[in-house]
Amino acid sequence: MGPLQSMSCPRAIPALLVPLGLALAAGCHRSAPPAFEVMHTSPVLGGEAGPLLLNDTITVYFSAPVSALSVTSDSVHVVDARGNQVPGQLRVGENWVTFAPRPPLTAGLVDGSFQPGEAYELRLAGYPRPDAIRAVDGRRLSIGHVLPFRAADVDHREGGLPAPLRPLASDLPLVLRAAEAPQALPVDAAVLRLHFSSPLLPTSVTPSALVIQSLRDMATLTPRRVRAVTSAVDLNPGSSVEVELGATPAREDGGFLALQPGDLISVSLRMDADGLRDYQGNTVLPAPPQFWTVVPGATVALLELPGAAESFVDEGSLEPGFEVRGGVVRPRVRVEAGDGSLGAFRPQQDTVLRPGEPFDRGDGVQVASRDGRFPFRLIEVPRGVTVTLDCRGGPVQLTALGSVSILGELALRGAAVPLAERQLAPVPAASLFDLGAPLLLAAGDVHLSGRVVSDAPAEGDATPFVVAAAGHVHLGGELPFRTVLAVEAAHAGGSGPAVHGPRGQTLLRSVEFTYGLAPGATCEARGFSAWQQLPEGRIGGVVQVRDADAELRLAWQSTPPDAIVTDAPDLTPGRTGRLQTLFDGEPVTIAERAFVRFAFEASLRHDRRLPSLRMLRLVAR
Repeated sequence: MGPLQSMSCPRAIPALLVPLGLALAAGCHRSAPPAFEVMHTSPVLGGEAGPLLLNDTITVYFSAPVSALSVTSDSVHVVDARGNQVPGQLRVGENWVTFAPRPPLTAGLVDGSFQPGEAYELRLAGYPRPDAIRAVDGRRLSIGHVLPFRAADVDHREGGLPAPLRPLASDLPLVLRAAEAPQALPVDAAVLRLHFSSPLLPTSVTPSALVIQSLRDMATLTPRRVRAVTSAVDLNPGSSVEVELGATPAREDGGFLALQPGDLISVSLRMDADGLRDYQGNTVLPAPPQFWTVVPGATVALLELPGAAESFVDEGSLEPGFEVRGGVVRPRVRVEAGDGSLGAFRPQQDTVLRPGEPFDRGDGVQVASRDGRFPFRLIEVPRGVTVTLDCRGGPVQLTALGSVSILGELALRGAAVPLAERQLAPVPAASLFDLGAPLLLAAGDVHLSGRVVSDAPAEGDATPFVVAAAGHVHLGGELPFRTVLAVEAAHAGGSGPAVHGPRGQTLLRSVEFTYGLAPGATCEARGFSAWQQLPEGRIGGVVQVRDADAELRLAWQSTPPDAIVTDAPDLTPGRTGRLQTLFDGEPVTIAERAFVRFAFEASLRHDRRLPSLRMLRLVAR
């Protein structure tokens, strides 16, 4: 039996191990946790889903409880079609996360998180990102999600609502909350605030909805502005009204009333068709007047422009920007920069410029100059591209309404021209055209990081090339010997040099440009102020605008501080908030220690007055 047993055991042991291995494998499979996934959203997004109302919240439901610490503006956010993150509030439940947008507060309904008719994406971070949404047991969301949706148009009506705004799921009537303490009104920041129980229909928030009186002589006052605002005092967003009187409000019967400390101001609600209403169209209930006592005050400026800046430009663009001259912010335009009729010059291949001959400006469009002057809106020569200025039949002179960037090469073909004796005083910039030399002139900055080469030796007092800029000249490449750098004489009083970088064997000249646009010129101007950080303990303020023309469009933008370098702004794509329109006296709410900048935009025409701005400040409330 011994030999038989020794032969049978090897066959019997594997037979016993097979079911045991299967059992172990089945046990291992059962112990692996299921994937952490998105189950559904409410409302449904993407595909054939209908538009969201402008204040609709979005709730995402998950397959397991969610770790609240993993839900941040990095892991859950909404971006617009340009990739900018839109403002909103995140709330976390057991197995859900909600994004609540800021509702619109103005009659045009364009100041909320969702712009009417615009497209958006809800983005959820998943595996393999380290900052992915996690379950409470540590599992990361199995995959990331990008869920598209569209906001309702401004004329969208759902269920007979007066606007594309969803009412609260509550039967609470619209009432004015009683003031819990005496209300003070600083004489230099005369802004009244009333708080309501429900969000207000933006189109109903008008000066005619209120009766404002000075009890000194019972004069009825006309406010500068009345608007719905958000406030930390309110339980519901959009349930406050802010009334800007100003230090000298207008009287309804004519003239003005200068507020004085000790004055008593009352505000009553109108109960007629012009009264305040909620999202369902219900009118506000009757309420007794509220009172404010005028007191002395001194506002504190958190941010102030123009400050020490010389110019405001869009760093990602060469389009015309803005500048500061004589303490006024105005578009940076010059008559000598031409009318920009040839458009943006961005050649994608080697290009030869000859007077009167067609060429591709870089976007497939063939254009030609009328003579030796080539009037562009902007000039951008990329690396690897050579632009040849064939001056053998006469000078080729390039002008730009905005700025110039030469990263590739400019090749000059033609003889150098004599240069007059060194000037003792600035000369008109227009005289540069009369030199007959190849010319590059811009109303903005000129960035020369590539190469400019000439086949004509500059001997004696001759020059092969002239560069002129009303802004600054930034040098980082190669220039021909005795290149003339002509800069605006006004820079002599500026905060820094007009030419940056190694000048080498160049000749510096001072010229006087003519402010304005050349006949026939039209363009869009855009500029940004530098990012500035709010002081600690401040979460926004009130905007003050002085002497701003109506044609000037103003906006503000915020971004959080960098997570590592906290005194620098976080400019990561998706972190920067979108631009939001601002007006004089408008309150803005910004996170503590966040960074803020202002934007200026205007449509310019040569036959219209160019807009300007005297002052723009953000002051503490």
